[in-house]
Amino acid sequence: MRDAKYIVGIDLGTTNIAVSFVDTEAATPEVKLFQVPQHCAPGEVNERDLLPAFCFYPTPKQFPEGSMKLPWTGKKGDDHTVGLMARDAGASTPNRFISSAKSWLCHAGVDRRGAILPWHAEGDVAKSPLDVTALYLEHVRKAWDGKFGRKKDANGNPC
Repeated sequence: MRDAKYIVGIDLGTTNIAVSFVDTEAATPEVKLFQVPQHCAPGEVNERDLLPAFCFYPTPKQFPEGSMKLPWTGKKGDDHTVGLMARDAGASTPNRFISSAKSWLCHAGVDRRGAILPWHAEGDVAKSPLDVTALYLEHVRKAWDGKFGRKKDANGNPC
């Protein structure tokens, strides 16, 4: 850890996820907020201070083809979205919308690995609290790699 160029902190909240980092090789290292790229609307990707902790699985024809693409996905994009658009679009389609995954992940009375989210989910959507939380972290990792993955530390190691 002593040689790491970046130290990253993730606040995995129930409602929002925040990511901060320090560039240890900067002249004056300071904590900065990582701007997380995410869908804000179909076909629109912007960077935001927070990643809302919501997941949405649109129906195959709900959005125009290619509008689920992120900078790190293929031409078609993923079958789901997390963040701002997930929060906004999911309100109209509750059986394809997942919220409060972290609350369920921490709940001792449920199977955290069981496909219990969302309630009344359609077969292709049902996920476990653990799987949904992993989707949030995967999104953050891919967003980080997209911005910093080609950078090298002082020893020439990838960041």
